Amino acid sequence: MKLKRILSLALSGVLAVSMLTACGGGGKGGNEVKYVDGFVSALNGATNNSPEVESSDTLSRAVRRVATEMTIDQAKEGLADEALREKVRDITDTVVKPQLDEPSAWDTYKEAKKFSTVRIYAAGENVNAATIANKVKSDVFDKIQLSNAVKGDDYTNSYKCYASAYEVTVSDGADAEDKKAEDVTVYVVGIQIDRSVTINPASND
Repeated sequence: MKLKRILSLALSGVLAVSMLTACGGGGKGGNEVKYVDGFVSALNGATNNSPEVESSDTLSRAVRRVATEMTIDQAKEGLADEALREKVRDITDTVVKPQLDEPSAWDTYKEAKKFSTVRIYAAGENVNAATIANKVKSDVFDKIQLSNAVKGDDYTNSYKCYASAYEVTVSDGADAEDKKAEDVTVYVVGIQIDRSVTINPASND
C-alpha cells in the first residue's frame, strides 16, 4: 500500500508539471490560436487576383504550427523571422524567394518551383480579416505583380496562390513577483505561390 501511495504521488507530480508546461505561453505550445475565417475570400475581394487565392490544408497546418510555437520575441509586425519561415517551408515543401519575402516585381523563369513566406500583423480593436487582407494586398500582391511575370521567350509561367491566417495571443510567460506577464496578439499570415512552366510550341515561319 505504501508503494502504491508513493507511485500515486509521483504520478500526480508529473501530471502537475505537464499541465503547467502546457499552460505556459511564450512558444511552449500554449499560445491561444484561432483560425481567421473569411480571410482568403477577403483577400480575393481585395486583390481581384488572377489566379484566385485558394485555401490549402498543408499551408494552414504549417501556419497553425508556427503560431502555436512562436515566442513573444517573434511576435513582431512585418516579415516573420527566419525560423518561422523555415518551419513553414519544411512543412509545405516550399523554398525561399527574396522577391516574396521582401516583395518586389517578379520576372518570368523557366523553372517550376513552390515558394512561401510568413508575415505578421498587429491585432487591434478595428483589425479583422478584411483589414489584414488589404494589408497583404498592398504589402505583397501589389508589389510582386504576377500578371506581368507570365510570358518568357519560349515558355509561359502560370501560378497558383494560397494563403492562410491565424490570430495568435502569445504571453511572455513572466512569473517573477515583480513582473507581470504581458500578452501580445498578432495575426500570422502564410502565403504560398506555386510557379509552373509551359513550353510554347515552336512557331512556323
